[in-house]
Amino acid sequence: MNNQEIPQIQVELRDKAQNLAKNYDETSNEFKKYNAIAKILNESNCFSYIPMERAYAMLRDLGVEEDKFGEVYGQLV
Repeated sequence: MNNQEIPQIQVELRDKAQNLAKNYDETSNEFKKYNAIAKILNESNCFSYIPMERAYAMLRDLGVEEDKFGEVYGQLV
């Protein structure tokens, strides 16, 4: 996947998920969660099929402040 096809904010969130995963043992639920998020965020059109509630949950897991959800989500879709 070429990063040019993915919005910059999505690349940053994907990288953050990958970095967060590195903080956990590979068998932990947290590692699996962040790896799953990173995998989803690696797809250029992922926000076309993810329900908004799930997207907001991913943003929350990645530490995005809730008052920024609408703004960040708007950049992703």
